[in-house]
Amino acid sequence: MTDYYKWRITCELSRYQAMDPVQHQILALNTKVDGLYETIERLNLKLSQVLASSDSPPHPEPESPGEFVEENLLIADRVEDWGDFMRHKDVLGDDSHSSPTQASSEAHIAPELQIQRLTAQLTAAYNRIAALEEQLLSRTDFAQRNHHLISDRRR
Repeated sequence: MTDYYKWRITCELSRYQAMDPVQHQILALNTKVDGLYETIERLNLKLSQVLASSDSPPHPEPESPGEFVEENLLIADRVEDWGDFMRHKDVLGDDSHSSPTQASSEAHIAPELQIQRLTAQLTAAYNRIAALEEQLLSRTDFAQRNHHLISDRRR
């Protein structure tokens, strides 16, 4: 969990006591959307790794599990630098991700509009996750079939 998310959770927990039920729903949807963003980032990363591995010769196995985890953490840090590449046409922009000072601007939006916006983001994120999973599975299946064809030709 990044420092930003820790900061955001701390701020939201401090305001949690004084919220009405609509604000509780908004907070719950915000949390779900944040989780979906992280899931989408991980799926994009896995998809990129599968595509890279299918285009290049097999990578040597890491000597220890720690090496693999450390390498993935370095890659994950760079994902935030991807900017617009990580955005999707079906996901509405969430200004609270861009800077902590803009999070207060959400208070000026009607709660019903916030709920509609977050619900749309959540739906779009679920659809995007499903599409990425499908794409990952088809690429993995394609890579495995190619590997078997190459193996059969060598025999």
